[in-house]
Amino acid sequence: MSYLEVSRSATELEKQRLLEIIKNERTTAALKSAENSFLRAQINPHFLFNTLGYIHYHINKHSKEAADAIIQLSDVMRYAINVDDKETQISIITEMAQIEKLFCLQQMRRKNLMNISIYIEEEAEQILFIPMVLLTLAENMVKHGDFSERESPAVFSVTLNHNTLRIFTRNLINQSPSVESSGQGIKNIATRLQYTYGEEAKLSSRITGECFELEIICNNVSH
Repeated sequence: MSYLEVSRSATELEKQRLLEIIKNERTTAALKSAENSFLRAQINPHFLFNTLGYIHYHINKHSKEAADAIIQLSDVMRYAINVDDKETQISIITEMAQIEKLFCLQQMRRKNLMNISIYIEEEAEQILFIPMVLLTLAENMVKHGDFSERESPAVFSVTLNHNTLRIFTRNLINQSPSVESSGQGIKNIATRLQYTYGEEAKLSSRITGECFELEIICNNVSH
């Protein structure tokens, strides 16, 4: 019986050792993959922005509107690449500036048929918040929203009431069958809010009639 007990213990220890080896190998592989992705990220933006600069230079002679669109796109992409969403927070007004550029690009694409109301309360402008949340919400609206109805314009608003930040979006749902939603963007936002603010932040969404509405409430925010 003692022999069997020792044998079982040895087997269990060996199993744990093998599992640890497998775990370490997977971690090493994941780190290597992340490092490669990081290195690619250092190379690709340089190439991308040089290419955009080249296109802007040559197209500016023929279409100032298209050249302006390239500058807007370049600014938004540079912001998205350079911002470090793991270690820092930025002022709300900084990201709202990128959102306005994103919607401006859509205005150009859709021949000024973008019916949207963008509002940020002055008191909320300097509130510090995790980056890429507002921009992701705006991208989600552009991808899945319908901005064609003047009677039902989309809304993107940021307000502040007694250190409670409220971010609210509303847009008609694009009924095109080619537009599919995985909901992953909103899930990622919810996860990041949870990691950063815990119980102080809440994200909710709902469909009201033909509109999709999303609301983020974040308590005890700071400048």
